Amino acid sequence: TSDAPMRMELAGEPVVIVARALGSAGDARTATVVLAGSLRDARSAARRAALGVGLAVLVAGALLFALQYLLVRGVTEPVRRLVAMADGIAAGRRDVRAEPAGGGELAALATSLNQMTARLESYEAELADRSRLAALGELSARIAHEIRNPLAARKPHLQRLADSATAAQAATVTRLLDEVGRLELIVASSLALGGGQRAAKQPGDLVAVV
Repeated sequence: TSDAPMRMELAGEPVVIVARALGSAGDARTATVVLAGSLRDARSAARRAALGVGLAVLVAGALLFALQYLLVRGVTEPVRRLVAMADGIAAGRRDVRAEPAGGGELAALATSLNQMTARLESYEAELADRSRLAALGELSARIAHEIRNPLAARKPHLQRLADSATAAQAATVTRLLDEVGRLELIVASSLALGGGQRAAKQPGDLVAVV
């Protein structure tokens, strides 16, 4: 007559029984109510519930892992490409470019790196041209220096020859002196180009120049 549940075997099947007194002084057959329930159904329901919960946890975990993978890949993949581009620039390549996919700070960084690489390529090409011009100027200066020495040695002889030349020889000697003067002007210009000499400042008439 206790309200506490009792477990027992009934026809080989585990059941739980709850008996409760009605508190009636009438017919003794209705003085107590007994409820019996099979534990097999309860256990099956518990197992199904546990299985459902486990499956739900597994599905939620898989979805969470996939979401995390996509988020991490969406960040790490652009960063990996930017790192590969930086490595290429450090190795001397100037044709590498990054795709500014998506938006945000990573896309802005990729665009900035592309612009920087293009400017660096332009600067290096300009520097190479200047280096070639500088080397050409230095070579021209060396050649001009080698030409100037013989000219400087021959010019006095031609001047003395002009003083003692006959009328027939004078025209030829004068033409030779003119050619030597022209060569000296070319040599002086070449030396100025190779030596990077500055222009000499002096007062002048600007109106006459114009």
